Amino acid sequence: MKHSALFTAITIIFFAISYCSKHKAHWSYDGGEGPAHWGDLDSKYLACKTGSIQSPVNITEDSVEIEDLTKNHPDSLASPVFHYKKLHFSEIDNGHTIQANVEEGDSLTLEGKNYVLKQVHFHSPSENHLNGRSYPLEGHLVHQADDGELAVVAVFYNASPGAEKNSELEKIWNHIPAEKEKEIPVENEFIDFTAFFPENKTMYRFDGSLTTPPCSEGVKWNVFASSVLLPESQIIAFQKHYDHNARPVQELNHRKIVKTASK
Repeated sequence: MKHSALFTAITIIFFAISYCSKHKAHWSYDGGEGPAHWGDLDSKYLACKTGSIQSPVNITEDSVEIEDLTKNHPDSLASPVFHYKKLHFSEIDNGHTIQANVEEGDSLTLEGKNYVLKQVHFHSPSENHLNGRSYPLEGHLVHQADDGELAVVAVFYNASPGAEKNSELEKIWNHIPAEKEKEIPVENEFIDFTAFFPENKTMYRFDGSLTTPPCSEGVKWNVFASSVLLPESQIIAFQKHYDHNARPVQELNHRKIVKTASK
């Protein structure tokens, strides 16, 4: 299958960040169509106000719900295992974020199930918080299993004066489409998404939901505990397009958070 046809097929998939269309109720991050009202905009969005395991969340180190599996734990299934290589991608500004759709090839294995990477998108400020702290940028790598179940890997990005540009992230910034809701294939370019990850592979894993309408639950969240340092200019490059596209944190509701490390 040619890359353009593949990217078109990927766009059709029902991921949350691309969910809004002319057939769905319009939503935004502000005012009467903002997060506090999502559940009232469309019956399909009801989980946004009635769901019990919603995302994002504030992860607190001293939370009694955290189970630490990073040391001497026999269950290897507790750790997500990444199978990544360089991939072609296409790009779209869908009106809510900048999103890169990828050709099939990258995947992760979690609890014995394989999830294929489908797309990567970004939020500023971060949607998830760590010990009450918000970061200026968060990336979400969205994976899907054959049965439709989703697994999201979240990465915090922070600004540092001495940081070097992330060359793989820069490939996305260099190809942001000038026109919204028009997907553009990026020719002769590959991305190694492992370069998006911090060196410290400790992660927090919990059950949650999509962070945009329809806020569907049953999503496996994997949030890196350490942030990736970027020069401020590389964060501003995204914020020029979206500087307020984050849903507020939701109640944890006694969910257990597992602390583990990726492989």
